[in-house]
Amino acid sequence: MHGDRASRDGPDDGDRGDGGGDGGGGRGDGDGPDGLDGPALRRAWTRARAALPGDGRIALLELGARQVTLHAGDREAVEPEQPIRFDTGIDRLVARHFARGAPSALGLESAIETVEDAVMARPAGIAGTSRAVGTDPALRAIAVAAGHPPGADARLDLDAIERVFDRLAARALGRPVSQDTLPPGSDFAAALVIVRELMHHQRIEEIHVPG
Repeated sequence: MHGDRASRDGPDDGDRGDGGGDGGGGRGDGDGPDGLDGPALRRAWTRARAALPGDGRIALLELGARQVTLHAGDREAVEPEQPIRFDTGIDRLVARHFARGAPSALGLESAIETVEDAVMARPAGIAGTSRAVGTDPALRAIAVAAGHPPGADARLDLDAIERVFDRLAARALGRPVSQDTLPPGSDFAAALVIVRELMHHQRIEEIHVPG
């Protein structure tokens, strides 16, 4: 838990079944019960290696509909090690907390708790690296919200993620949508919460979104 969560105002969006996911999100390439695998995983891993020069370990972040996965390993390895899976995903978070669409403050708070439980079920820093790469459309949407041009290389540190999250929290507390350029969709909110909590609790200092 951390003290900068959205305040507990307004009704929770609750557990209301599937729905509510719209613009600004997106799932990982090859997403399914097991996410990326086989040739799709090897292609994504090769791209991750190219995006992060230097020695040491790296991680490929996959934001799926039903689960979140870190594929980690030595940068020189042809393939990553066994996937590290977290029991949360964009669609699951939307269905449980944001089914009405844009999150309320209490819905946002509850979503944070759900993601924390999933992320903290694994040891902190389990991937063995603070460097990650992600190519999901949801990460691109977050990068654009953080001020990076569409299609450009983007590096997202925790400070950048927190600034975008603060804007989302302000909207949940009642700021008119017209006063911000954040994507209005619940998919975007779910992806942002997942990325924020993953960085906090899995010691990921930077996520590179290749152009």
